[in-house]
Amino acid sequence: FSRQKASYGKALAQAIMAGELDLAALSDMPDEEVVMRLTALPGIGRWSAEVYLMFCLGRPDVWPSGDLGLVLGIQYLLGLPDKPKAAKVIKAAEAWRPHRSAAALLVWDHYASVVAARRKAAKLAKETKAMNSDTLDVKPELPKAEIPAPEPKPVMQAPAAAPAPAPTPAPAAPQIAAAAPA
Repeated sequence: FSRQKASYGKALAQAIMAGELDLAALSDMPDEEVVMRLTALPGIGRWSAEVYLMFCLGRPDVWPSGDLGLVLGIQYLLGLPDKPKAAKVIKAAEAWRPHRSAAALLVWDHYASVVAARRKAAKLAKETKAMNSDTLDVKPELPKAEIPAPEPKPVMQAPAAAPAPAPTPAPAAPQIAAAAPA
């Protein structure tokens, strides 16, 4: 941890020890009240407070819209060419009310899957490129004066057309002998 983060942790511990922050009481407060109480402490921002709501208090309808993983996850889900603005990320999550916490987990998972697939593809491309450069038949370059002129390639002639086969005569119809009168 950096010194600054250590000082934030110390301030949090002091607030709890002094009774200025009652963690047990947070579970009975509305979400925005919890966010307000937590963000009043140094080093605790909105994202930290919202993640606390989701994972420590188990709140079902929290959407930490400033989270980069959610922003990129929404970009990938919607097929957007650029990172969406905060308003678009918030609007996208409205359809998932009152289960935005579960939706956030799914969007984070989608983001992680896309990133993992991209890393795998990049690694494979790098390995393929390295493998191809190792196996190329590289010929040493000759001094310009010694480069032989290319030999002319023989001209290929199309084979003469074979004569068409003669048509086969159709088989003769069988002859049926007339029966003699009895």
